[in-house]
Amino acid sequence: MDIWKPGEESRAVVPKILKVIGAGSFSYLDMEMRSDGNQDLCFGIHCFGVHTKPKFQSKYWNIGSSHSHTAACNKAIPREDSICTVGLTTTTAQNKNKSMSVIYSNVHGALQAAGHLSGDSKLPKLGTILSNRERERMEAEIKKDECSKDKHNT
Repeated sequence: MDIWKPGEESRAVVPKILKVIGAGSFSYLDMEMRSDGNQDLCFGIHCFGVHTKPKFQSKYWNIGSSHSHTAACNKAIPREDSICTVGLTTTTAQNKNKSMSVIYSNVHGALQAAGHLSGDSKLPKLGTILSNRERERMEAEIKKDECSKDKHNT
């Protein structure tokens, strides 16, 4: 197991079992965690982002490909991608009103190349996605409560 403590000396606490990582960043799953000057936890680029393998490219199926996906499925891709990415993004006053297309320009480019974003279309703003997700969660809880009273599944 690793304990990440930026600024401390990297060392083994219990050899082959527990070590302290003192580096300024720490790779965990598919993200890179960093701390800013205030020791606040940040992820990836500009204190927010997703850590990927070198030369990694976001790829999506093309709208006109031979795969027969419904219009609803194609429409859901940018939305769902935004929701997943927001979950890995540290919200700050500086980025709250930025489009996810600005924060993650590589994802925006891949969605545009695949035809999921046309012309000047942009992904929603970070704050908008967070607000919508909170509202959707509350609506789902209300529906779940109503169905449990009726003895139905959601």
